Amino acid sequence: PEFAVLNFKDKNVRALENQTSAKIVAFDDEFNDLAIFEKAEKIYFSKNKDMEKVCDLSTATIFGKHNHQNMMCATSIAKILNISNEIIQKTIDEFKAPAHRIEFIAEVDGIKYYNDSKGTNCDSSICALKAFKNQVVLIAGGRDKMTDLTEFVQTIDQKASNVVLIGEATERFANALDEICDDLINVDMDGNIFKLKIIDDLKPKYDYRAYTVGYSRDVLYDRINKRVDLMIENGLINEVVSLLNSGLSLDNQCMQGIGYKEVVAYLNNEITIEELRELIKLNTRHYAKRQQTFFKKLNNLITLQPDTVENMAEEILKTL
Repeated sequence: PEFAVLNFKDKNVRALENQTSAKIVAFDDEFNDLAIFEKAEKIYFSKNKDMEKVCDLSTATIFGKHNHQNMMCATSIAKILNISNEIIQKTIDEFKAPAHRIEFIAEVDGIKYYNDSKGTNCDSSICALKAFKNQVVLIAGGRDKMTDLTEFVQTIDQKASNVVLIGEATERFANALDEICDDLINVDMDGNIFKLKIIDDLKPKYDYRAYTVGYSRDVLYDRINKRVDLMIENGLINEVVSLLNSGLSLDNQCMQGIGYKEVVAYLNNEITIEELRELIKLNTRHYAKRQQTFFKKLNNLITLQPDTVENMAEEILKTL
């Protein structure tokens, strides 16, 4: 080829310089004879040390260092082809993010929502997080690819104020967050785990009262164990078989609930019926513990002593 556009900040890419006879256009480096680089959100092109400003990135709809690098690479090719700076600027301003790649979805009550669901590995998700100047609320999880989460979690700690974890990766992601970050992991009523770094600073929109029944741990766990036994006796296994026969699988979020995924393991001969009972009981107790931790963070929490429904209703009315 006549030209080779190489990222000189990447040592592996830069090594290709010695493997080609093409003219090198170095992007992200201003000291080469042919170079393209960014300063203060502006792209500059240098040819034989003669530098010109090509375009302004502050008006672009896409953002982030990785996108700036993509724009530098594309701009270098445009300059080689003698495309005018005006057309380059117009193209950059009008270019929209591809679907599911930090794709702007909507702004509601001053909050902007972005879809980066194509970020299905840690590296791409790290790039996306670093693209945002302000801290974000991150939804992560899904299918677990068992990759190393260390750098991903470190980036989350720096760039996210809150994290919602979903899917089969929830537990491993939550454990990784808990190991690296000092803040508490909580869970919402739908079973989604939250890492709330600033929960003490959250101000409720409305005055509210929250009520919980103050069972002792022994009583609560005994109730859970009996409930699980009753669920199995009343047809939990047949219910899951029916759902699987309808076309659902563990890939569906609704099948990730406690009880369903354990029954699937039993149906696949991965565990015995006794192990099934104990596993559902254990996972339910863990879930209950996370719920208790969540409720303790509520400022207006009122704990009711276990009693008849009528007496607890009367106690609630007294607090209103």
